[in-house]
Amino acid sequence: MTTVHHPHKKPMPPTYLWQSIVVTIFCCLPLGILAIFFASQVASRWRNHDYDGAMYSSKIARNVAFWSFVIGLIVHIAMLVYFVFVVGLLSGGILTHFFG
Repeated sequence: MTTVHHPHKKPMPPTYLWQSIVVTIFCCLPLGILAIFFASQVASRWRNHDYDGAMYSSKIARNVAFWSFVIGLIVHIAMLVYFVFVVGLLSGGILTHFFG
């Protein structure tokens, strides 16, 4: 994202909007929605000269998007391990030994 500069304004902090959308779709829906909420506040706060509020929203959007990614990654890895284990049990004959 390009940073917009105005002579009378501080530069706009990054919004992290596209990152928030990606983690919402692929990782963790509830935290992703929260990240989108804060990311969408950055530009409007910056335009209203609320520089501290824009920085705060940017920081929260970044942190929530990051933790959404981490939680989504952990859940996806756990699901992969679980399904590999279940398929391994089914194809290894352990369950057929018990159920005939």
